[in-house]
Amino acid sequence: MKHSISRRLVSLFSITTLTVIVLISTALYTLLIVQLEGYQRRQLSSALHDRAYQIERIDHVDGWQRVSRKMGVLTPTDGGMRFWVLSDAPQFRFGGDLSFMARQSLGDMQMRELRLPGSDYTLSVLAQHFDANRERPAVTLVVGIDTRPYTEARRVFLLALVLLSLAAAATVYVLGKCVVRLGLQPLRQLSGQARQLSPANLAQRLELEPLPRELAGVTSAFNGALARLEHAYHQLDAFNADVAHELRTPLSNLIGQTQVALAKPRSADELADILHSNLEELGRLRSIVNDMLFLAHADRGEARPALAEANIADEINKAVEFLEPALDEAGKEVIVTGDLGACARLDGALLRRAFVNLLDNAIQYSSPQARIEVSIRSAAEHVTVAVINPGAAITAEHLPRLFDRFYRADPARHGGAHKRGYGLGLAIVKAIAQIHHGTVFAQSAAGRNSIGFSVAIL
Repeated sequence: MKHSISRRLVSLFSITTLTVIVLISTALYTLLIVQLEGYQRRQLSSALHDRAYQIERIDHVDGWQRVSRKMGVLTPTDGGMRFWVLSDAPQFRFGGDLSFMARQSLGDMQMRELRLPGSDYTLSVLAQHFDANRERPAVTLVVGIDTRPYTEARRVFLLALVLLSLAAAATVYVLGKCVVRLGLQPLRQLSGQARQLSPANLAQRLELEPLPRELAGVTSAFNGALARLEHAYHQLDAFNADVAHELRTPLSNLIGQTQVALAKPRSADELADILHSNLEELGRLRSIVNDMLFLAHADRGEARPALAEANIADEINKAVEFLEPALDEAGKEVIVTGDLGACARLDGALLRRAFVNLLDNAIQYSSPQARIEVSIRSAAEHVTVAVINPGAAITAEHLPRLFDRFYRADPARHGGAHKRGYGLGLAIVKAIAQIHHGTVFAQSAAGRNSIGFSVAIL
């Protein structure tokens, strides 16, 4: 199971705090070391300067003996400040462990650390060389100071920094846990609202008012998804109702005619008529099922058009030729205008199906003896085809829904002179347009209705 957001945030807060404290502690510890070393050097320099003033003035043995007695008095027995004088003349030497000290490489005024034989601590030493002066030979004065107090101070300071860092990290962890819990309270409230969502109330939404800005965007997007789901659910519900409505009529006809046929003995001609009628209803059922399957494949992106270069006007003329009997029966004609040379890469069979549906719709709902115009307009990236016919105006409330499945703006949906289709023709036109990366449109003005689509020039 993955860690919770609160645990991650608290861990990140603690790690960040500990990192910052470690960096600050390192800087403070380094500064302390520099300051302590500077303090040691100043002490050594001061002691060296005091003894150097006396040694420089000595030019005979008696004077040296007085100075050596003073250094003996100043040298403590507890290992504090210590002095050594190195010289080739034995009478001008001073201090213990002279042989060890003489072997050391001591630069003039260069501080370094030494550990005396048998000692468990180190000394910081500083040396200065003096040239010979009459009876006094050349000598080297070495001043040393016990480093134990400084080492102990560094150790205590380092231990304090470590303990304080751990205590600060633990404090931040505890406080951060409380702060994060308080900060994530809106998220828990949002989760509580989400748990109350139910399919029984599709209109329910998450509240935005009490939420912080960081959650408002996510909540708005989630509410948008809920709205789309509600719309899709209502569409599906309406689609199911329409499918049931459309299938009920031919099924009722089939059952009724069959029951009538079986009610009493029938002649061969009567049975043939009933079978022909049933065949028409079965054909209607097959058309509905095939169209629904086509739309389902198109919705899932499973429709694979066989693209080829084609002339738009030629495809329209093929559709007109297919509808010639219906045009003659209705006493109507079709004219093609616009860019007759427009071409595009498209699936000719699908495009002809779209043209047939548009023209069939125009034949049904145009005025008697009307002239139906098919207009072709080409642009840089797409070709637009509009089927224009005179007829009853379509109100603005119906125009956006003309391409919905099983939708009819005309009362013929519930029976009438025009009822011949079942409300999937324009939905198929929309699906074909989308397969070709196009769009559909519907307009109605001045007694003329214009319905069509555009396809991309691939």
